[in-house]
Amino acid sequence: MKNFYFLLVLLVGLGLGSCKNQDDIYMEFVKKGGNVYPEKTNNLGAYVGYKRIKLVWDAPKDPSVKTAKVYWDNKTMVKDINYSAFPGDKVELIVDNLEERTYTFQLINFDTNGNQSMVSEVIAAPYAENWLVTHAERTVTAAEVKGTDAEIKMNFGTNEMIATRFRYINADGDTIELEETLDAYSSTILFPNAISGKRFEYSSSYCPAEGLDTIWNDWIKSPTPI
Repeated sequence: MKNFYFLLVLLVGLGLGSCKNQDDIYMEFVKKGGNVYPEKTNNLGAYVGYKRIKLVWDAPKDPSVKTAKVYWDNKTMVKDINYSAFPGDKVELIVDNLEERTYTFQLINFDTNGNQSMVSEVIAAPYAENWLVTHAERTVTAAEVKGTDAEIKMNFGTNEMIATRFRYINADGDTIELEETLDAYSSTILFPNAISGKRFEYSSSYCPAEGLDTIWNDWIKSPTPI
């Protein structure tokens, strides 16, 4: 019986010693008083535009959070945010002059004591000329003078097309850029006082779903004259 109690005491002592060692190891990684993490950025979103990105997120509710930093390009680029400049419920930031590639944006909040929040992250890619060339231009199906005007017929718009604009030469020899545009769901437009025997020019605009900016193709000449 004495041997049993001795063995039990020995095992308990070893167990307590093991726990103590584990606690010592754990305490090496714990900041005295505990780490302080301010409120993390909530609902961080990105809207793409022509060579730019608009970042949107909720204004912090934690009154101790006063500033933030937005990083991109592996933290080689940074933008400082002072929340006092954004009195509403949302914060918006435009990051422009971007290349046409994918970016990862990271946002960190800071409180008045310099403590930083956990990282919020969003990935987005602006669009530009490389995106534009993947979109087919509409084609001309007919162009003829009717009375004093020319009637132009086009195919309907292609994917993500917004509208088409036109330039033509009128009967006085002037180059006219038509104020009216042809939306993607229409196919016929009139050129007032147009002259026959001349080619006209046209150019279409495009914008992705929820994109910030509409961008235009270069002007191209009609394949045949009016």
